Amino acid sequence: DTTTRELIGFHSTTNPTRLWLENVIRGLFMLRDDIPRFLVSDRDGIFGDWLSEFLDECYGVRLYRTPPQTPNCNAFAERMVLSFRSEVLDHRIIFGTSDLMRLLTDYGAYYNERRCHQSLGHEAPKARFNVLKQTKVHRYRKKRFVEGLYVDYELAA
Repeated sequence: DTTTRELIGFHSTTNPTRLWLENVIRGLFMLRDDIPRFLVSDRDGIFGDWLSEFLDECYGVRLYRTPPQTPNCNAFAERMVLSFRSEVLDHRIIFGTSDLMRLLTDYGAYYNERRCHQSLGHEAPKARFNVLKQTKVHRYRKKRFVEGLYVDYELAA
């Protein structure tokens, strides 16, 4: 769907290798019913010539590389990283890889399901809740996300 964008995964390592990246891609695509038609990558050394062949041969996915030193060519990814840094990392101390992965996973779910995106008419990419018309007074309950950094309200049962 060209009108939305979904964050499909976060992964982190201090030593990225080709094997690590292949396993990340296999894991992400194994869990999905709809494999993307294309991926966009920058020109980081880990994304060598092998990656294009691997994606095409194994999954039929076309790889597009951004020109050197042009972060605006992958603006959605750059903006998501900036959002994560400013909305989460500036407010939390990370104690290790497992702590980082938990925050990344929580933020990814929040980003896709609850976070308002201006370019999507202030909707989340995967809005799973419906806005109800108010005809009477309702009770609400507070719901916290990403270790309480975000708060939302929903109708109480």
